[in-house]
Amino acid sequence: MPSGGKRNGAGRPRGAINFTMRDILSAAAETGELPIAYMLRVMRDEDAPDSRRDEMAKTAALYLHTKLTALPFDDALMLELGPVNLDNSAHAPAERHDDVPIPQEKLNGAAAGEGNTEH
Repeated sequence: MPSGGKRNGAGRPRGAINFTMRDILSAAAETGELPIAYMLRVMRDEDAPDSRRDEMAKTAALYLHTKLTALPFDDALMLELGPVNLDNSAHAPAERHDDVPIPQEKLNGAAAGEGNTEH
């Protein structure tokens, strides 16, 4: 009798429902509403307290939206984008510093597509 290793037919079949999911689906069948539907319903209820609506929105967002990941810093991209206006006023243009010389090694790296990936 073999012990350990991969065996054909061993383990839970693909697509099989685990006990937790089975409990969630049976509760949904009894009440007619899945937990995510409940969270969205409470979030949209204008009569519910704002703090409760906020908590439901935060919790539902974890299931509906992907999390953003950090991207490596890229000098070439920053040179291409130029200065960024961080004061949140759309009418104030960003200051350009065209009179400040850019070091030659930065320009050479940007032209070759090399960027600083350090954080």
